[in-house]
Amino acid sequence: GLCVSVMFAIFGSNLVVGFFGERYREAGTVVALLGLAQGIRITKAGQFVAALSKASTTKIPLISNILRGISLLVAIALVRAGFGPITVAACGVIGELFSFGIAMHLFSAAVSFPVNRHIMPVLTWVLILFSSIAIGSGLKNFGESYIYYFVGTAWLLLAPLIFILISPTMRAMTLRTLRERRLGFN
Repeated sequence: GLCVSVMFAIFGSNLVVGFFGERYREAGTVVALLGLAQGIRITKAGQFVAALSKASTTKIPLISNILRGISLLVAIALVRAGFGPITVAACGVIGELFSFGIAMHLFSAAVSFPVNRHIMPVLTWVLILFSSIAIGSGLKNFGESYIYYFVGTAWLLLAPLIFILISPTMRAMTLRTLRERRLGFN
């Protein structure tokens, strides 16, 4: 999810225009925002599985999905008010963030789980995506130059590494995998 979001934040407009024409230029940003929302939702799935193992599932998905539903109603109202697809996708991200926050709170109360283990990866994900959107917007000034593709590709490779380094869980999983494959990392 993160890699696709970063790719579309940087190259999305050009990819969409290349496939579908100039009329769909803003779809790259929409897809990047939808990728972020889906990534947050996937992160929330871990809480639900853990709550299921503790037989504590009645309220957590229901209440967090009610918040997601409210964000859908807000998005519908924004469309009726004349806002475009980027605003609707951003509304989806905000709804997922609120849903994630409520799910974290309910889950931590139900099973005595430290909330801070999942907040940092999600905040990192959001920061990387918004940085990608800013980088992509800044690179559009270079047009179709080598700088655009070089810097965009470098960020596309660097962003997941930043996420792995900042997220304790991802860092531990990566190091464990590298050790198991005997690549010499301690």
